Amino acid sequence: RLSWLHSLTVHESKLTSLPDAVGQLVWLSTLDLSHNRIDALPYSFGQLERLQEINLGNNWLTTLPDSIGNLAYLTHLRLEQNWLTTLPDSISNLAYITYLHLDMNRLTSLP
Repeated sequence: RLSWLHSLTVHESKLTSLPDAVGQLVWLSTLDLSHNRIDALPYSFGQLERLQEINLGNNWLTTLPDSIGNLAYLTHLRLEQNWLTTLPDSISNLAYITYLHLDMNRLTSLP
């Protein structure tokens, strides 16, 4: 029903997870889920191939799915203030990324 949605903002809402059906929002280009309590992203997240900007800052993420490397048009990725200790190798597939914000995580190395 929301398949034509281009922009989605749900921040400061105590959201703890995303349904696997989020991958059906194939026209989404901007996604702001900052300031929630999300601790994991579904693998279907990688189906959002038209995404250009994602803000997942200030959540409880500990890992990212390998499918994040499928987001071919992504230019902005905000992941600050999470609990990330590693990034998937597939993040290097993000050919158009111009802004990657990783401050205040638990990262000890980069791919």
